[in-house]
Parts: sequence; C-alpha cells; structure tokens
Amino acid sequence: MIVHKLSQRSNATKLAAAGEWYAEDLAPQDQRLVAGWLRKWGAIDIDSIDSRWVKANLTDPRLTEVSPGRVRRELAIFSAMLNFAHRAGLKQDPVWVQRPTVDDARLVWLTRAQRDAMIAAAEPLRFKAVVSFLFNTGARLGEALGTTQADVQSGCVEFVSRKGRGKVVHRRSVPLRHNLAALLAQSLAGYDGPLLLPDTKGGRWSDRSVQRHWARLRDSLGHGPEVVPHVARHTFTSLLIQSGRDPLLVAKLTGHRDPRSLSRYTHLDTGALTNVIAEE
Repeated sequence: MIVHKLSQRSNATKLAAAGEWYAEDLAPQDQRLVAGWLRKWGAIDIDSIDSRWVKANLTDPRLTEVSPGRVRRELAIFSAMLNFAHRAGLKQDPVWVQRPTVDDARLVWLTRAQRDAMIAAAEPLRFKAVVSFLFNTGARLGEALGTTQADVQSGCVEFVSRKGRGKVVHRRSVPLRHNLAALLAQSLAGYDGPLLLPDTKGGRWSDRSVQRHWARLRDSLGHGPEVVPHVARHTFTSLLIQSGRDPLLVAKLTGHRDPRSLSRYTHLDTGALTNVIAEE
C-alpha cells in the first residue's frame, strides 16, 4: 500500500488531488497532458470515474481527432493515474480501461524501394542522417533526436525509456547497419558536441523542424500526408516481420513488450501471398 503524503482521504476526493501528485515525476509532455485533464475535470469526484466515464469522455471523443495509437497512449497515462490513486487510498475502486483496437489500415509502411528513395533524396546531410536513423533503427522521433554519441557502444545504439511515476526503465539495443554508421560518421564531421544527430547548426533538432523537412521530402516523392516520421518505425518493423524474422527478436529491437502486438505489422502484399500459395 502506498502511503499518501496528503491528509486522510475525504469523502469526496477530487481528481485534481490525485492528478497533481501523480504528474510530479512524469515527462514534461505527459505533465502537460495531465494538466489539461485537471483543468477540464479536476473538480470531479474521483470515485465517480469508472470505465464507462472514461470511454464517454476521453476515448470516444479523442478517436475522432487523433490516431488510435495516440489514444491508447493517453489512456495508459490516465488509467495509471487513476489506479495510482486507488493504491494510494484516494479512490475506492480500480478502473479497468478498455483500450481501443487499432485499425491496421492506418499503419502505413513503405517498401524497401520507397524507404531507400526517401533516404537518398533527403537533404541536407544531417537531415539525411535523421531519416536513415529512423528507418534503420525503428526509433521513435523523440528517442532519435535525444540520442547521444555515448549511447552507441560496440556498434549498437541503446534506447532508454522511463514509464510512469515509479520510473520503470525499459532498455533496448539496436545494432547500427554499416551504411547507417558510415552516414552518421560523415554527418558528424566537424561537430564536437554530444548529440548523435545534431541539426545543421549543431544543436538539437526540434520535432517541428524535422516535420517540416520531412513534409517537403514526402511531397517531393509523391507520398500522401499519412507518411509521417513515425511511418519509419512502422516500416522498420514491417520489413523485419515480412522477412521472416523471429517476432521475439524483433520485439527486442522495437521495444514491444508483448510480441503479439507485432501481428499488426504483418503487412503482406498480393505478390507475397501469391508466392505462399505457389509454394504449396
């Protein structure tokens, strides 16, 4: 049982009492997310929030605005906040939040030829390094931009993520392909800072700057607006799965704690299906 640092629980604890405490150790972007919820629902009695309330007020409205994957992430934070309050004695009952299923049609990915064309067309050189890094490591954009040269050891790059108030640490290590390693070395020529992927001025890329460069690159190759930087992660995972790689090993590279979630990335085109039938 977690000992709450506030006074003894009142008969009607408000969501704000739990949310403000829970958000203290979250990442800044998650703190902003929680702050938005508290501005909107902070005065609500926390015991009145159940799974139906979450579905009606958070899940369904957000599904009309953003991707199911984004909603799943937000629900994970909201659910953790409520159940942390339950363990702390602020909420009588735990809440089991139903996560929405992700429509496979929205998991856009590129073929090897399309991937290679994007990397080849990317410019300037340091942006090309970002594009190649995303496609060849399966990193999320934030992970990639925060990677330092110290994170690369023995030809592998290590990604570390921290989840929740207890800061559970998840690590994964991804080998750097030779062509990527060579491109990184070329892009770092004349740079003496700590970042592995510095921008053209030697600082850290902002998400918005990368997205602007990405949009110009995407449009020049005729891709639609659905081809966002995160598609590189989908492509990395999809191509490995389609190549017949062991899902357990792929999960170690991508950081999926449940290998079953990789089934979403088994995008097989008509040609691949025809080959399967022909081999029977």
